[in-house]
Amino acid sequence: MTLPPARGLFLDGVFALFHPPPTAGGGVVVYLPPFGEEMNRARRSIFLLGRALVASGIGLLALDPRGTGDSAGDETAQRWPVWREDVAAAALWLETAGYPVLGLIGLRLGAALAVDMANPLAAKRLVLWEPLLSGQAQLAHLLRLRTIARRLRGERAEPAACLEDRLLAGEDLVISGSVLTAAFASDLRRLAPPLPKTCPIHLFRSREESGEGTGGAEEEARVTLDHFPAPAFWMLEGKQAAPELIARTTALWSVS
Repeated sequence: MTLPPARGLFLDGVFALFHPPPTAGGGVVVYLPPFGEEMNRARRSIFLLGRALVASGIGLLALDPRGTGDSAGDETAQRWPVWREDVAAAALWLETAGYPVLGLIGLRLGAALAVDMANPLAAKRLVLWEPLLSGQAQLAHLLRLRTIARRLRGERAEPAACLEDRLLAGEDLVISGSVLTAAFASDLRRLAPPLPKTCPIHLFRSREESGEGTGGAEEEARVTLDHFPAPAFWMLEGKQAAPELIARTTALWSVS
């Protein structure tokens, strides 16, 4: 059987790469990306995930939230409430087009967005790849990246506390080629969505990354924790991929 090709869509200015399911009315999973350069470095793996899901009979909609990737808007459009609206609009478009939403896949900060939207969308399953489950964890990671980059260039590195003060004063920061606005940093400080108790959650962590804990929340939610041997492809340049992670994730949806 010839699989349908992926195609780009603009949903009211929000770009999505749509891998339609091979049969009419087939279910679709929505993918939510990480922040900044991690989004670009993960694209190959996500494209391959889409093809693997389609081969198993499931579609994938890979979203670029507003102000990121190929979507409309610059960095000032990057606000958490706006991203929540983008996800809700994408899910509504799928349902209206006759594609049931099977659940959400999130990578890094995208995992926090998936968790935050699980209850509003009545998600049937969450798959979280190397998740950053709080905005504070994402913010700390970004400030650490800026410090490391300056040290590698032989420049004086500001302490994280000083960088935080600049953000709190309303200054935007450039980190790994992406702009972190003071407004989005403020959104991140308040972000700590609880894990939903209404659907199964499969949480994958790399053996190379210690990862962020869930604070014991997995004891109340239906969480399965697993590890994968792939490198941190979202941080590496070049055409990195995660074939075992893709295969194991595809198998989860295939049996759901």
